[in-house]
Order: sequence, then C-alpha cells, then structure tokens
Amino acid sequence: MLVILFAVILKMQGMAAIPSHDSNVTLVTINCVADSAAIPTIGVADTRYGETRDQQSTHTMLTNGMYAFRIALSPGHYFFIVQTSHCNAVLAVTVLAGVERHLVGRLSHSITHVDTACSVAGTLPFAGLHVEVVYPNGVVRSTTLDGNAYYAEYLGPQRYTLQIDGATGPPAAIAVDLSGSSKADAAICPQHLIRDVHLNDL
Repeated sequence: MLVILFAVILKMQGMAAIPSHDSNVTLVTINCVADSAAIPTIGVADTRYGETRDQQSTHTMLTNGMYAFRIALSPGHYFFIVQTSHCNAVLAVTVLAGVERHLVGRLSHSITHVDTACSVAGTLPFAGLHVEVVYPNGVVRSTTLDGNAYYAEYLGPQRYTLQIDGATGPPAAIAVDLSGSSKADAAICPQHLIRDVHLNDL
C-alpha cells in the first residue's frame, strides 16, 4: 500500500506534536472510470515529522466521480495520498501560513513513484506576477501560482534562480540554494525552502 510505503520513506527525526492547524487546503479529486462512484480516502505524509495518517476532512460531491475535499493543515511540506479501490494519486504539497491552497488530483491506475524531492514556495507582494525556476543549465520551468503565492515541487538538490516577471522593468532574479544534499541522499531531499518575494526584490 502507498501509505505503508510513505511511512518507510518519510521516517525521519522524532519530533514533538504537530502544531495547531491554521491553513485551509481545497483538493478537487477526479476519479478513474473504474471507481467513478467511490469517495476517495485522503492520507497525509508529513515530511517534517515522518508521520503518515488518515486526514480528517470534509468533502462535497461536485458531480459523479468528482469530489472537493477541504482540509486544515499546519504550514509545512506534505504528500497527499489519494486512493480508491483501483486507482491513486500522490501530490507534493507545500502549505504556507495563512495562505489557502487549491489543488486538483486526477486518480489513475499507474503506480506512482514516491520520493521526497526539494521544493521552494512563498508569497508574492501582489497578483499578476509570473514566477519561473531557472536551472543552472538555463532550462526554465514554470511554477504553480495559487492566489498571491507560488509553488515549485520536485526540484533536485542544486542551485536555482527564481525569475519574477510582471512588474515594471526587467525580470527580477532571486538565488535559491537547495544544494545541501549529497549524492547519497539526493533522492530524499530534506530542503523545503520558503522564500517570500517582497517589493524590494522586484
């Protein structure tokens, strides 16, 4: 089972109880055809605490095979494990303090590869900005924009540049260093950086 796999992969340092919840996450799930009438179960793997647990949530059926779940979580980095009898989806999710998240999970029959890659996320000073991640070799990748925040998941342990466009003048550049992991543990990157973008960055 995916939940057992997460418990093994995410077993990290023992820590105190998880802090109180203060951010809302809305997850819309789209079932596979084989389980079109099923209500998915949601498990949460917390990469800080190495804890996998069934997640308390409320849900609403939007249409047959599509549900909206509302979940309250502490700020941090998580994997959502969404399952029905025959299908699943896994989403890497950063939750920022006081910032709502809106996600879509499409379930499928495929076996999902699980790792704990690095991530970077943060708030933006105003709407309308476009944020990209620039790799050391010049490859450019878009981030996910959700309200006044950006999110980049599944990054490797290396240095990047955040390129922010949409303000007056040339694009702004912010250095991001996720290179702290050695080759030996590159598949389990512990770095989940929060880097807010401020007006004086632009």
